[in-house]
Amino acid sequence: MLLYINTLISWQQDCFIKKAEIISIIRGNYKSALNVNTGSLISSKNQNSFYGGRNGSCLQNEIYQFLGYTFSSLGYSITLDLIHNFELNTLKLWFRDEDYRVYSVKVFLINQDHEIQIYDGTAYSIITLTFPDQLVKGFRILNVNGNTGNQWMHLIKVDAFYKLQTTQLQ
Repeated sequence: MLLYINTLISWQQDCFIKKAEIISIIRGNYKSALNVNTGSLISSKNQNSFYGGRNGSCLQNEIYQFLGYTFSSLGYSITLDLIHNFELNTLKLWFRDEDYRVYSVKVFLINQDHEIQIYDGTAYSIITLTFPDQLVKGFRILNVNGNTGNQWMHLIKVDAFYKLQTTQLQ
């Protein structure tokens, strides 16, 4: 009987470990799901431009060395597609900011069958958007009214990830 209980407990622990591994994979291993190494794409590339050529992608991983940016004209979007659905709850956008430009943008989350607007307003430098945990297929960042310097929207870097929620003990 004791052997049966030990086997049952061991099997249950194996199931919990496997479940945690699967959840971690669905959440992108708690790292950014939007980068060139994960197979993410800029599906609106024909409507966008890339300052810095091949290095101008906002999906690049170099964050300590400025290589370029992705930019979009007034009324157009930068659409970012993930290689598969990820469970995410955070999107971080880094706009060109060396001359204090303020951008007017709308941000949409794309899931299986529709888009959900998660932000409508102004942005400067780095903004972090949080939204309820959900499976995400991609994002669309719309250039509503350019920036305070010109009509363009310049994205240096984007990150999308699952951020673990912590509760504070009182």
